Amino acid sequence: MNKSAYMLWQGQVISQLGSQAFSLVMMFWLMEQTNSAAFVGTVVLATMLIGILLMPVGGLLADRFNRKSILITVDLVRGVCVLMLAAFLFTHTASTAAITAFVVMAMINAAMKAIFQPTIDASIPELVSAKALSKTLAWFSGSAQLTQICGQLAGGIFYRILGAPILLLFDGLSYVISAMFIMAIPATQFTCRQGPDHKTVSSVWRDLGRGWHYLRQHNGLWFTLWLLSGVNFFYGPFLLLLPFFVSTHLGLDANWYGFFLAAMAAGSIVGLSVAPKLAQRFAQKPLLIGGALAFSAFGFMAMGLSTMALPGLCFIFMAGLGLSIFNLLILTQLQLSIPSELRGRVLSFVGMLAGAMLPLGLWLGGISAEMSGLPVSVFYVFDGLCVLVLATLLVLSKQSRQFLIQSGKDTRLA
Repeated sequence: MNKSAYMLWQGQVISQLGSQAFSLVMMFWLMEQTNSAAFVGTVVLATMLIGILLMPVGGLLADRFNRKSILITVDLVRGVCVLMLAAFLFTHTASTAAITAFVVMAMINAAMKAIFQPTIDASIPELVSAKALSKTLAWFSGSAQLTQICGQLAGGIFYRILGAPILLLFDGLSYVISAMFIMAIPATQFTCRQGPDHKTVSSVWRDLGRGWHYLRQHNGLWFTLWLLSGVNFFYGPFLLLLPFFVSTHLGLDANWYGFFLAAMAAGSIVGLSVAPKLAQRFAQKPLLIGGALAFSAFGFMAMGLSTMALPGLCFIFMAGLGLSIFNLLILTQLQLSIPSELRGRVLSFVGMLAGAMLPLGLWLGGISAEMSGLPVSVFYVFDGLCVLVLATLLVLSKQSRQFLIQSGKDTRLA
């Protein structure tokens, strides 16, 4: 990873720590102030919808304007807004105005994240060579896993010790520090081509349409997108039913739920560390990617059928390992295949469509489990078999094979 990519990585790590801390503070503070699970759930759902629906807008901005400026602006906006919220809570604790301010900030943060993520996804391939891309993405993805764990753990501890206003103060400063790291990257490293007209509403829809048409016209990319969406849909119930698996199927307490999550996260980190080496050694990318997905599905199915904690931990470790390899290799292929001037828009549409399938799978999985009354193991086996079918289609489909093979070429603009 070169110096520019390293600076961007440092900025993202610090920014993600702030995001994790903010999410935790939002959940706990709103719960304490409102004592309403329905209200907190509505706010969380609203932020998720904003993040999904605004992703194409973030992708469009990433393709129209200087990506470095966008990343800096987003971090500074988030930092200033969170610092203002922290100052507000010092004088308006436990008031309707404070709750309203927190909800508004949650919406702003979700909107800024919807702009930030497509921009950083589109920027990474501009900073490193095609050969180093998978290794760089592994660093970014691995740090995201670690910051999620560390941010939530540290946020929970410091929330009780310091309280919401002070923790938000550090959260706001983390965004500002992230912006400072990104400022240190040379502007020439961020390249994108812009259209001739950026001022009319029609040009906005036209530019969004270009990204959508690119996605639709490339059959292999379109087919792979729907496979990704299917994977997200069927993996939703795996995550939702995990606490029920631990408590009802294995008869263990809540501490073991944390152990299972930690085992899956550990598998993900190991998978991210070995994925770049596997990508270099295996010429058959479709077989490698489909095999990683099938390995993950087998891990979840075996875990669902296990009746003891230790084998279950080993199997969910396998599932996390396979899933992280699959995700990293797919993302690498996507970033290499999409031209720079369209990368932000196309990746944002991919993120929006595939991302929307996860909450849908969570919701339908929960309803199905409650209405059917079937054992959790039945859902793990059924969803695992469905993912195995998707892995088989990925390997055997002519469209996906052609896309995954051709996407190994570097399409970035000179």
